[in-house]
Amino acid sequence: MKLAELIKDIRDLKIQNFKDVEITGLTDNSAEVKKGSLFGAFKGLKTDGIKFAEDAITKGASAILTHQDLNTEDIPVLISEREREIFSILVKKFYKNIDERMNLIGITGTNGKTSVAFILEAILKKLLISVGVIGTINYRWKNEKIKAKLTTPQAHTIFELLKKMYNDGVRIAILEVSSHAIDTKRVSSLKFKYGVFTNLSGDHLDYHKTMENYFSVKKSFIKKICDEGGLCFVNGDDEYGKRILNDLKDCSVSFGFSPFNKIKVVDYSLKRSGTNIEINYNNKNFNISTNLIGKTNIYNILPVIGILSNLGFTSQKVEEAFSSSFIKIPGRLDFVENPYTNIYVDYSHSDDSLRRAILTLKDLNFERIITVFGAGGDRDKTKRPRMGKVATELSDIAIITSDNPRTEDPDKIIEDIVKGAVNHNYMVESDRRKAIRKAVEMANKNDAVLIAGKGHEDYQILGNKVIHFSDFEEVKKALEEVKGKW
Repeated sequence: MKLAELIKDIRDLKIQNFKDVEITGLTDNSAEVKKGSLFGAFKGLKTDGIKFAEDAITKGASAILTHQDLNTEDIPVLISEREREIFSILVKKFYKNIDERMNLIGITGTNGKTSVAFILEAILKKLLISVGVIGTINYRWKNEKIKAKLTTPQAHTIFELLKKMYNDGVRIAILEVSSHAIDTKRVSSLKFKYGVFTNLSGDHLDYHKTMENYFSVKKSFIKKICDEGGLCFVNGDDEYGKRILNDLKDCSVSFGFSPFNKIKVVDYSLKRSGTNIEINYNNKNFNISTNLIGKTNIYNILPVIGILSNLGFTSQKVEEAFSSSFIKIPGRLDFVENPYTNIYVDYSHSDDSLRRAILTLKDLNFERIITVFGAGGDRDKTKRPRMGKVATELSDIAIITSDNPRTEDPDKIIEDIVKGAVNHNYMVESDRRKAIRKAVEMANKNDAVLIAGKGHEDYQILGNKVIHFSDFEEVKKALEEVKGKW
């Protein structure tokens, strides 16, 4: 596409050295630049992309989009304070509005994004609908699966993935949308048909600084969908969800256990093998039987019911799809098969997600709950004592350990966690491998062991090194080592 066509009608754009060059692609990563690329040189938290402009030009970039004048006469330079937003618009134009030829579903919130995406994907597939997912674990559709680097990738990657999905016959795409992605305008030009707000709790405050800032970013995503004619499903039992619903009444549907919700739980029963739920929406009852466990997964199922109903599926079809589906969500209360005890690996790495995971297990009447957890380094420090409080308050035994310490001292992170402990039912073992072994060793037949924090991840970040580490693998090794006790 010619540059003049690409930037036509874009406001707030200053141009240096204009030439109507051919643009063959867009990227904000200088390592991806090829001949003809438009390179987005953005200001980031740690560095300024303008430092890589010269490298991009050397590699054959045809134009640069950035936030300040660039001392070069070689190629056109597009300058704007709205650089990221404009980049997203340009990507959309380059890919000929591919997003508007698909039904996009955007899921945001602190917890539950991955679970809602997996559940919706599984049921749509059971209903013989081809669907694509862009999310935390991977980007996938049909026979394609790409490991995710980011929950929500950069704008040019999203559009490239959507184009590939569309060319493969996919017409429904589900996106997990992070607050970082919203704030950095990665999804600002996408048009969503449906949105989901799962909940909001303390996380990412190293980035957003305050809960109000964090909420404002999430709400802006839901509001944009509403403003563009979409329909949003919002957790009406969540305090922040209530605030969204109050402001966006006409384009939002509430869900939850409270009777005022439009999608509401009429009745439910919880078992270790699964959950039965009676849900009412639009004066129709849905009797859902699923292998998923706990009240948290009921919350994850409710917006799925709303989306499926609005896509035109009958309650009978939806019920049949659920009852015939075994839904496995990697690293989300993921049961480790073994004949000895009950072990779950979960991605919970905030106080709220840890609370949800432990309460789910408490509802299932295990004798004791043994929780292994830590907190990430170089991330939101405010949640560490809150995690210590939750784990020691709700677990029978808590083992505090290391979890991606990055450049921080693991022992210092553990000290922060311990400050929040409200009971003396905890022990400290900074070696995560040994902590998992201890938990497995002390577990009895009717106990539940929760290994929290890493979920699907298969690595630890120590300093600046990434080493292989899988909670699943460590659990299996520990089971083999102590199987004699059973």
